Amino acid sequence: MVPLIELRGAIPVSQALQMPIIPSYIVSIIGNMIPVPIIYFFARKVLIWVQIKKLLENCSLQF
Repeated sequence: MVPLIELRGAIPVSQALQMPIIPSYIVSIIGNMIPVPIIYFFARKVLIWVQIKKLLENCSLQF
């Protein structure tokens, strides 16, 4: 997930496909905002799980 590429890449692609600009802009903004709550609510749980499973040996997470 690279939000800058998603947002800035979606509009030129939509214009290359000759789609209307306003709906393309709205859809790209909404599509860019959808992952935010998921990342916000689950990032800490995933990092704790990774630390418990010792997938990141040298990671020093402090909660």
